[in-house]
Amino acid sequence: MTDLTTKISAFLEPQMLLSILDFQANNSDFQKNDVLKQKLEVLKTTHLLELRNQVHKQLNSKDLPNLKELQKELSSQKKDWDIKFEKISKFIQNPNTLQQIKQNPIAFKQSIDPSILTDLYDYALFQYSVGEYKVTSEALYHYRILSNDTKQIFSSLWGKIASEILLKNWDVAFEDLYILKDLLDSSSEDQKVLVHNRSWLLHWSLVIFFNHPKGKDAFLDLCLLPNYLNAIQTVCPWILRYVTAAMIMSSKKYRYQLKDLIVILSQEIHQYCDPLINLIQSLAINFDFNEAIKNLKDCVEFVKKDYYLVKDSEPLLESCRVYFFEHYCRIHQTVTLDNLAKLLILPSKNMESWVNKAVQETRLEVRISKGSVERVFTSHTVFRQIQDKTKPLNQKSQQIINAIEKKSGVECA
Repeated sequence: MTDLTTKISAFLEPQMLLSILDFQANNSDFQKNDVLKQKLEVLKTTHLLELRNQVHKQLNSKDLPNLKELQKELSSQKKDWDIKFEKISKFIQNPNTLQQIKQNPIAFKQSIDPSILTDLYDYALFQYSVGEYKVTSEALYHYRILSNDTKQIFSSLWGKIASEILLKNWDVAFEDLYILKDLLDSSSEDQKVLVHNRSWLLHWSLVIFFNHPKGKDAFLDLCLLPNYLNAIQTVCPWILRYVTAAMIMSSKKYRYQLKDLIVILSQEIHQYCDPLINLIQSLAINFDFNEAIKNLKDCVEFVKKDYYLVKDSEPLLESCRVYFFEHYCRIHQTVTLDNLAKLLILPSKNMESWVNKAVQETRLEVRISKGSVERVFTSHTVFRQIQDKTKPLNQKSQQIINAIEKKSGVECA
């Protein structure tokens, strides 16, 4: 199983699916018309009338049969909401509103006419459905400030994050996602509901974190938390593809956790696997390099068809090759540069410089001699071995301290 569109789509808002379907139309094994039909079905749940008509024309070479009626109805709804929002806007922009919120927020929120808040929330939903995501974000921001309905505040935060994602405001979406995470962590909801909500948050985090400069490390921090790891293993094991990819590409501080991840991958292999996970398994557990070569070739193809991984396909494949090289050299005493190039699906021309770079990353003790890579065997002192074994403890301790600080809001000494 390499295409996860069907599984992931169950955890995304319809509008968030549109960019994935556009990608699939040009980069997947699906027929373009089949993807367009699915896109049309998604658009039927929205008020994106122009786009819906455009897709309908691509499929049928003509406009929607009831286009004029739909346009008239939508125009009427927009006018109605514009009139309603005048009253809401006056209330929000009134200087006394902000002043009273600052002075006595609880009492003021209780005094607000519930119909104003209901209209504000419904107005945001309508604006979202017509693709006015900036307006939606601002409306839901004000709703969260003015409302004291915990359930609706929670729902409005989901809506705001969806709007920021569709606006590609990754920094704001990043911050809002952590606000949502904190709400979930402090929630007293039933565990089934929490697992369900965490599963949704994980899928939305894919969109944010794989587009944010610091996203992959943050994604790993989130996924490796016990509650979220439980959600992955229980509801959505396919997220392990992205955990594996992020960890393979991650900075050195996460590399020590790769062994823990490999254990999890082994436990979940009966529920989910793909070429990337199979590659890790064949190298780290089975030491089956023939199988690993096959998996590496499959990875070259499948990462280019994955919506979330395609932007990082080159660094991901490079990290996979380095991982392959590291394990191969630990087992084999010598390998020619030409053979190594064939194994890694690389041109043999610049293999020597590639090996030198890989050695720096892995700190393998090898040397290049007469067109071959040779393993250098050295004995380490007991002191050095203890150092290597205990090196990850500092990082683990720091993660525990960070978690405690975030939970308590107090900086530890």
